[in-house]
Amino acid sequence: MGGRHRKDLECNRIDSAASAVRCDPESPTAGSAFVARALAAQPELPAWIAWLHDRAGEQWARLEYQMHYPLDYGGSAGARMTEEWLIIQRAYRAEYAARSVERARRFYRAQPGIVHAHTPELPDDAEFYAALESGREWTGHWYSRDPLGAWGLSETSS
Repeated sequence: MGGRHRKDLECNRIDSAASAVRCDPESPTAGSAFVARALAAQPELPAWIAWLHDRAGEQWARLEYQMHYPLDYGGSAGARMTEEWLIIQRAYRAEYAARSVERARRFYRAQPGIVHAHTPELPDDAEFYAALESGREWTGHWYSRDPLGAWGLSETSS
C-alpha cells in the first residue's frame, strides 16, 4: 500500500501550524487574541461530542472529550496551561476531529457504527486545510464549537 493516509497528512498540517506559532510569534495564528477567542468559544458540551455519545456510547465520547477539551487543560483537575502554541494545536486538532464526525453525521447517518469519516469533503474543507498549511488563522465555520442545537440535539438527548 503506497502513500500516506489523508488523516496523517492533515495531522502533520496541524503540527506545522502549531510549530509556526512557536517559531514565528508574528504568525496570524499566534497571539493571545486567537487563544482568547478559542477558549471563549469552546462550548461546555460540543455538539459533535454529544452526537458521538448518542451514536457510539459514553466511553467513546468521554475519550474524545478528554483528548480535546478543555483546550487549556493542564494535566490535572483545575490546572490550566498558558502555552499558546499548545492551546492552538488542541483547538485545531479538536476541529479536525469534529469535521471527521460531521462527515459521518452528514454522509453516513444511515449506516450504524460509522462515527468518523475522512471522505467526502465538507464544502469548506479545502479552505480549512489551506489555512492550516499556510499558517493563517481559520476564520470559517468551526464544527468543534457548535452548540447542541446546531446539530439538532438537546441536553436531554445526550
